[in-house]
Amino acid sequence: MKRTVLALGALGALALAGCQTLDSRIAEISDRLSARCADLQTAALAVDLFAPEKVRAAARQGQVVLSQFCAKPPRTAADLAIAIGETIKALQAIEAAKRG
Repeated sequence: MKRTVLALGALGALALAGCQTLDSRIAEISDRLSARCADLQTAALAVDLFAPEKVRAAARQGQVVLSQFCAKPPRTAADLAIAIGETIKALQAIEAAKRG
């Protein structure tokens, strides 16, 4: 029984260490992307200005997602999963607007 508990504890520690490694890598990449936020926000504004009328609402949703990312870049795997979900919703809205 003690060996089982120790083995489970060791597996839990390894899993936690893996998550922390992943989280630090996500934070590193997130820092690099957030350094480009001003450029990306300018590009998103240009898309909003020059997009056809039926695509503008979806383009604004994309701006919202980008603003959320730039305001609080994901630092952990959980934050990244939420950001990816928001991005997918924005892309689906853009595609739906194009079909129209």
